[in-house]
Amino acid sequence: MHIVVPRGFEAYTRVFHPVQRDWPTGSGWDRQPPDWPDVRAPSYQQPTIEDESIRWSAVAEAMGTTMHPLAQFNRLIKPAIESPYGPLDAQGRRYSEPQQGNLAAEVLARVCLHLAAHTATPNGGVAAIWEGYGGLTSSAGYAQLEVSWSEKTDAEADVEVEADAGVEAEAEAGSRLDANPTADNPDSAWAWTSLEEAQRRGLGVGPQGTDPLAGNPPPGSGLLPADVVLAPTLDLPDRSYYLFAAGVRFFQDPAWVERVSWHHVPWFPQSPNMLWPADHAWVLVSEIDFDSTVVAGSRGLIAALVADPEIEALPLPEGADLSWDADELNRPDLS
Repeated sequence: MHIVVPRGFEAYTRVFHPVQRDWPTGSGWDRQPPDWPDVRAPSYQQPTIEDESIRWSAVAEAMGTTMHPLAQFNRLIKPAIESPYGPLDAQGRRYSEPQQGNLAAEVLARVCLHLAAHTATPNGGVAAIWEGYGGLTSSAGYAQLEVSWSEKTDAEADVEVEADAGVEAEAEAGSRLDANPTADNPDSAWAWTSLEEAQRRGLGVGPQGTDPLAGNPPPGSGLLPADVVLAPTLDLPDRSYYLFAAGVRFFQDPAWVERVSWHHVPWFPQSPNMLWPADHAWVLVSEIDFDSTVVAGSRGLIAALVADPEIEALPLPEGADLSWDADELNRPDLS
């Protein structure tokens, strides 16, 4: 855990990312073709799928496994029935893996209610976003697939693959990031973009841009403008992060997904990978390879998060092992 989460806090908790469960109504999965069907065929009937967001404890109950603070999803789901459609339980319900490195916006908003109550600086702090997300720094290596169905034949089907040049994204990102650039304003999430300010603070400058004449798109051709990309980064072992000034109150409203520029579309939002207040009272970490979020802080904060019925959170001891093989309670018996 402490590869990504600082030591020295009074207490720790693990917030489990929601799991999606779905099932077909009126027929079983065995009546649905495992391959992608031809939706234009006259005989095709769109299956009706119902779905719900559930907790890890519900997965454990369905699978007959044990939910506990060090549980790993691959162990909780292990008794599932393997099928071409994904892992199924005995009732034929399918389970999707929880998102890694991304806490659902509504859960983050609820968590932030408690975080704001346990800091003297709820309007000032830092949000960190991993620099490796596609399309952040430049348009290199990022493409957007757009598929449209028509009455044309297969040969005439209109399928377009467009490279996202990021021009509109850059303009939109710049307008949002530069709006109201004050850390005291809870309705802003702006970046430390001034290189002069970075030099004044004695910080090194982040990775330099590439030469557009060499065929590589320059910084600023992606979602983030060049001055954000070239600003100082937080460098940890095997991870670097872009830093944004943002108080925790900014994330209490789920509408924050409409007001940040580090994801491509608000309906597929990316939560901060790290978040901490100016007084360092706590830290929230959604490590990119973790399917849960760890919060470190006071005993009162951790108790409040664990007690909230809207959040699935369990207390963690300092030094907890969250590696994929650490779930001993659900380890299969290979004897």
